[in-house]
Amino acid sequence: MLLAREYLLKQEYDNALEAYEKCLQYADIYEPNKKMVLCETYGRLGDLYYWHKHNLSESVKYFNKWIEVDRTYREPYFCLADIYNNQELYPSAIGLVTTGLIVGQRHYDWVERKDNWIAKGEELLCYSYLGLKDYSNAIVHGKLALTHDPNNVTLLQKYTMALEGSIAGMTQSNNNSNESLQKL
Repeated sequence: MLLAREYLLKQEYDNALEAYEKCLQYADIYEPNKKMVLCETYGRLGDLYYWHKHNLSESVKYFNKWIEVDRTYREPYFCLADIYNNQELYPSAIGLVTTGLIVGQRHYDWVERKDNWIAKGEELLCYSYLGLKDYSNAIVHGKLALTHDPNNVTLLQKYTMALEGSIAGMTQSNNNSNESLQKL
């Protein structure tokens, strides 16, 4: 496991992937007292398959295995939601984030991501609702995420898009009302 992590730090992703997969061949990783190590291994494999191999099915498989081992981590739900948002499967992403927020607990910072995981669920919900063109919910969740992570440029862009979509919707609604009044 330490070797796999070293490869990851050196950005030697193929070697890291191979080393993490070898970790799964050792029987002791499946012992109850090694649950956290197994979860981290599944999480790293999910990341590597998603970000560096662009293999969605393998990535989803490993994040789901993580959930099977310990469903109380938020991270695999959020990672799956990120994948689903990128595939424009917004309702599924919303369900995953909601589940992660309900059952998830914060465990160990070193296992979880560096970015602000307090804001991550709200950020993902903002993206999902924006994709559904549900601007009011996107604004609510984007605003909550920004209170925790105000320097997140991508989040600021999505939040701005939600505001613009909401304004455009109000403008269109006003125009339709004016046309209806003129017909009277």
